[in-house]
Parts: sequence; structure tokens; C-alpha cells
Amino acid sequence: EGTPSLWYCGEPTEDPQLEEDLQQIHDEDYSDPVCARTMDDAAGETWEQDEHGVGWRLVATDGSGLHPRDPRLRRCGYGAFYGEGHSQNATVLLRGQCQVVPRAELRGALRALRNVVDRDVLLIDCKSVVDGLQTLLNGGSVSHLDHQDLWREVEAELDVLGRDRVRVRKVKAHTTEADLQAGVISAVDRALNDSVDTLAKKGAAQHPQHLEGLLQAKRRRRITI
Repeated sequence: EGTPSLWYCGEPTEDPQLEEDLQQIHDEDYSDPVCARTMDDAAGETWEQDEHGVGWRLVATDGSGLHPRDPRLRRCGYGAFYGEGHSQNATVLLRGQCQVVPRAELRGALRALRNVVDRDVLLIDCKSVVDGLQTLLNGGSVSHLDHQDLWREVEAELDVLGRDRVRVRKVKAHTTEADLQAGVISAVDRALNDSVDTLAKKGAAQHPQHLEGLLQAKRRRRITI
């Protein structure tokens, strides 16, 4: 587990298992399956009408991370939720060495864009992703934002879809009954966001990590801080 005398000097020796775990993370390949939507799926979806009476399907996307304060251990995942048992629901681990939650949030949105059937409203609780998507939908540039590789994929997807087929709405994360009563979030949006939060957490948990190595790494961090 290392040399205790070095720990107390603030110079812990690191466990090589942590580096091995990092190397097991596959590179991002930017691919997503296009999932067929069934008649049963349609029955469980949530739709709303806009001011012109046009129907929009609601999909919640989210990103999540395990051990978010420790870059050695942090592992992220993302999800998309359309309805209970829906074929397009997704729970996916985030690929690539950049394991941060905002990137997972953006990756979840990209996944949803690739499964738009007609017109979808993306419900997202990450402000930076919502703002970036809205900028693109308005014809603006997001060249100043982090994760440019993913933003290029998002922009290309919107070019194919057409910006009139996608809307984005910011929702508050981890809401309470008091938030619901205060009108901070609707019951529908809250239910969808809570469901996708669970899927995103499951995605992050798909990363293989050795429990003993995690405990030892946390112990070294606790001693040397």
C-alpha cells in the first residue's frame, strides 16, 4: 500500500492498480445505436403540445460521476429516459480519459439527438449543456466551450435533423416535494429527471474498479490532505 513515512510528508506512493484501471477505459468512439421505437414504447411516452398545437416528445438526459472529487478515481456515465421499459432508454459508461460530469451530461444529450423520431424536447439539468444547445439551435457558435469534440458531433447531428425538430429545457436537479409545490418544476419533468438520474448513476457504475484499490487510495488522500 506504499510507505507510511512518505504519506506523512505529503508524498504518498501511488498504487499502480489505479493507473491500470485508468488504462482500461476505452477511447471515445462517438458511436451510438439507433434504437427502433415500438408501438409499446409510444404508449409509455410523455408528450406535450406547443403554442401551435404541435406535439413534442419529452426525453430526459443526465450525466453522473462516482468519486467526483478525486480525478484518480472519478468515473462517469450518462443516461436517457423516455418512459418505463422504453427501447430507447440508455444507461452508458462514459468513454475516454476525460472523466468529468459535464462531459457525461453532454454525451447524454448527443445520445438523445441520435434517437429523435419526430420532434423531441430534451430535459437537462446541466446549465452549460442547455445553454450550449440553445445557442446552436439559435444559429450561434459554441467554439468557446469545453469538449469541442462532442460539440462538433452535436452540431453535425443538428445539421442532419434540422433545428426545428429539437428543443431543450432546463430542469432543476434533485428536487423535493417543496420544489414541486412551489412550481420550481412540474410533476412530469420531475419524474423524468429522477428516472434518468438513476440511469446515469448506473452508467457510471459500469466502469470496472478494484474495491481494495479504491479504499487504499482514499486512505492515502485522507492522510496527506
